[in-house]
Amino acid sequence: MTDFTHLDLNKSYTYADYLTWRFQERLELIKGKIFIMNRNQFLLKCVITSGL
Repeated sequence: MTDFTHLDLNKSYTYADYLTWRFQERLELIKGKIFIMNRNQFLLKCVITSGL
């Protein structure tokens, strides 16, 4: 799947579903629910996980 708008945001998804997605947007899958990450959230996660 390549278009984020085709997803049902009320549905619960699995990691297997997540692996098939090819979106330009950055998404997180938390407990089956989809969350769209904005650029600032992504950068913050990179800093936190890198230990800077």
